[in-house]
This record gives sequence, C-alpha cells and structure tokens, in this order.
Amino acid sequence: MTRARARAPLYTVVDVWRGIAVGAYSFQRLGDARKCMARLLAGRNLQEDDVRLFEGLLDAYPDKAQATKTGAQ
Repeated sequence: MTRARARAPLYTVVDVWRGIAVGAYSFQRLGDARKCMARLLAGRNLQEDDVRLFEGLLDAYPDKAQATKTGAQ
C-alpha cells in the first residue's frame, strides 16, 4: 500500500539583529513572506542587522491521525 505524499511550498523569513537570530517566520504564500520581510527591513541598520527569505518544500507523508475522515464522527 502506498501512502499519499503531501508537498507544499514553505517560505521562511529569518530576522538577525546584531548577529543574533531573533525570529523566524514561516508562510505558505510568497507574498505574505515578502510583506513580512519588507516590514522587518524598515528602519534597520543593514551594516549590523540582516533579514533573509528562504524558500523550501515541505515534503511529508501524513499518518492516519492526520488524515481527514468523511461521514459521522
């Protein structure tokens, strides 16, 4: 028996303040990640701080507990 494979894009914005990672925010939509990145970049000293956007792929095999059931509960 083969299990269904779930694949979804994942966009992560990492916030670095003076060399220390202070936040990581993940989004399903690229537009939302770009808005977050623009908000974090506003007013930053980019000589000391950094904000980066990473793109990845969530590749998972859901188990029976994660599968939705139709019908009576």
